[in-house]
Amino acid sequence: MSESTSVINHINTLNTMFAQLTSTNFTIAKNERAKLLLQSLPDSYDPLVVNLTNNNVTDRLYFDDVVGAILEEESRRINKEDRQENSKQVKALTMTRGRSMERGPSGSQNHGRSKSRKNELQREQENDSTSKDITTFHIDGKSVEDDSFEAEPEHEVQELEEPDGVEVRRPTRQKRKPNWQLDYVMASHDAYCLLTEDGEPSTFQEAEKPSRTIESVGAFQKLPIVMPSIDILGSALRKARRVSATKGIVNIAKREKNKGAKQLDALMKELAVPLRTYVENFPDKRHLHPYERSLIELTLGDGYYEKVLGNVDGLRKRVVSIGKEHASLCAKSTTKREAEERLNEGLKIIEESFGQNRNVVDDLLNIAKTLRAMPVINLETPTLCLVGAPNVGKSSLVHVLSTGKPEICNYPFTTRGILMGHIIFNHQKFQVTDTPGLLKRHDNDRNNLEKLTLAVLQHLPTAVLYVHDLSGECGTSPSDQFSIYKEIRERFPGHLWLDVVSKADLLKTSPMIYATENRDLTQHELEKYRKSGPDGAINVSATTQEGVHELKHRVNELLNMQMAKIKYVSNNQEK
Repeated sequence: MSESTSVINHINTLNTMFAQLTSTNFTIAKNERAKLLLQSLPDSYDPLVVNLTNNNVTDRLYFDDVVGAILEEESRRINKEDRQENSKQVKALTMTRGRSMERGPSGSQNHGRSKSRKNELQREQENDSTSKDITTFHIDGKSVEDDSFEAEPEHEVQELEEPDGVEVRRPTRQKRKPNWQLDYVMASHDAYCLLTEDGEPSTFQEAEKPSRTIESVGAFQKLPIVMPSIDILGSALRKARRVSATKGIVNIAKREKNKGAKQLDALMKELAVPLRTYVENFPDKRHLHPYERSLIELTLGDGYYEKVLGNVDGLRKRVVSIGKEHASLCAKSTTKREAEERLNEGLKIIEESFGQNRNVVDDLLNIAKTLRAMPVINLETPTLCLVGAPNVGKSSLVHVLSTGKPEICNYPFTTRGILMGHIIFNHQKFQVTDTPGLLKRHDNDRNNLEKLTLAVLQHLPTAVLYVHDLSGECGTSPSDQFSIYKEIRERFPGHLWLDVVSKADLLKTSPMIYATENRDLTQHELEKYRKSGPDGAINVSATTQEGVHELKHRVNELLNMQMAKIKYVSNNQEK
């Protein structure tokens, strides 16, 4: 399919061809039709093709879905062209009105005003033209403005840094950087960023309509689609090579150096613009919801997220610097052969510079995949959080209670992250999350899995289902479990709470005594806990279903109380 062919006509042609093949008893599967359609699209649709294939298994792509995505993209492009045309018409009308306003009875005076108005309009046009990134090259001692250096990429061209040797006209207006300090306040589960100039926290009323807010949960699902680095490079090279010289240049040498400079400029922009888009559209970690900020730090490692984004921006800056440098050199060529040599050299150096460091783009792609796979929690829906020592049976209870399918094995830290499921009681959906187990140790000694559990309790409005294992099967002594339990209960007193003793089918009449028992606990307190757990705890066995019915009933009551609590807090904050 050529660029000039209508997309709708092309799709109709393919449909006709498929119908003719079907009439001859030649069958084409739905996913094969989708593949043929994607392969036949022009190069300008490369980003759409990459997005569709990256986000879907190719065998599950169907012709109708692909057609819908293509038509949506085509509609977006048409709307963009219409907006640009309307903008031109409004500008022309404004200029016409300006001229008519200058006409009046005084001939010589109005002539002077008309002249002055014309000069003002010319200056405005010159200022407006700076937004188009017109690059000025100095060739043979003359300044040549080449507005064909647009090399329109698929992405919107952003302002790019230029090294010495290439003069780019820019607006002189500078943005003032405020020297503000940050403070935060929570309202309706959104964290607002309060901005103050003197370092003192502003009032909550002043922050109800803030200029910047910390995102509510769900920011990971809004991350931009990151193309693999090899696809970015391949697409940029193809588009750059298709750029031709400006029409009307008769001299062969000038035409060749014009084409070479434009191709180098186009390659630079096609590589730099996607990188800049990623850096600008990945959220600043400081403005994320505290829960999601903790997920980034504990899942990726502290500082890794910022490091990768910094590396991507560094790669963009190198590509821009090298691209502008070689475009300028090519524009200063004196012969056709010299222009060709500088073009080939520039293309090679830009490609090598990107290729040597393109792994940072793939690192960002992996980060995006990891973060998108994180469970999404609705803060307005009551959530049940299962907490306890490792291997006490939390995952088995999640399996019994909800739609979640956690891994269930007989070793510590089976749960390697936050797992989400849903519980449905009386046609009402609730959330349930399984968390990694906690050991008896200081916070500084905890691993990232344990810190994930603490982050959920600290940053999310959850009800707690605390699981105890007194059977001797989990590997953590009852006294240690009791110490952990008391610490967590005291640390998070605002949570609704329900205690469960799991593996009831394995409980013995005489409790097992561990060599590592904590003798600091009173004998009466420890014996009571080892026998039946905390006061009011339910004995449950996922194997024999003992106590499961009572557990579901109590969980339903707990989550309804959590729903009432969420509504109460929300109503009070609105007042």
